[in-house]
This record gives sequence, structure tokens and C-alpha cells, in this order.
Amino acid sequence: YHYGMSAKELKLYSEFKNSLVRVASSSKIKDLRHWAIEELVKGVSFLEINDIGDIDPLIESADFDADKYDSYQFYRAKYYLEKGNLTEVENALSLIPEKSEFYCRAF
Repeated sequence: YHYGMSAKELKLYSEFKNSLVRVASSSKIKDLRHWAIEELVKGVSFLEINDIGDIDPLIESADFDADKYDSYQFYRAKYYLEKGNLTEVENALSLIPEKSEFYCRAF
């Protein structure tokens, strides 16, 4: 976890993602998994759109509530738009509030 956070600060974003995905998928400590997923969701703007494919299953399996992270929902919508899954695009866009900085770009 700390290695991933250090990588983020050093702008080594693929290391950040790889490290925290590894922690989120294999740690036996529930809080640590939660923190890793939360940092991935918060730092989604530093990642590639295709990285959502690695993060989304972790969110679902850990029962993490990503609904309140409008930046994540925006990038999630872009990912599913590239995949042609319009149902997931609509679901992600519906979670972006009007007051969000992403609202104008999303609609």
C-alpha cells in the first residue's frame, strides 16, 4: 500500500495502479483493501481509461461505494462507452451530480 502511494507521489502511475490493485485483490485485511480501492478511485484521473477494467471488479467484490466519486463515474462512463456497453455508461452518468465539475463534460 505504501509503495503504491509513494509511486503516486513520484508520478509513477502504472506502479501506483499495479501496487494498489495487488493490495486490493489479495490483502486479507479488509481495511487495507478498502483504502487501496479508495485511493484507486480518487486517483482515477492519473490512470488510463482501460485501467477501469481492473478497478471495477475490485469495487464490486469489496462492496465499495464508489457512487459518491463523480470523477470515477465520469471515467467509468468513458471506459464503458469505448466498450460499447451503453447501459453501464448510463448508470455511471446518472451518478454525476449537477454541481460536479464533470457534469458539463458528461452531458
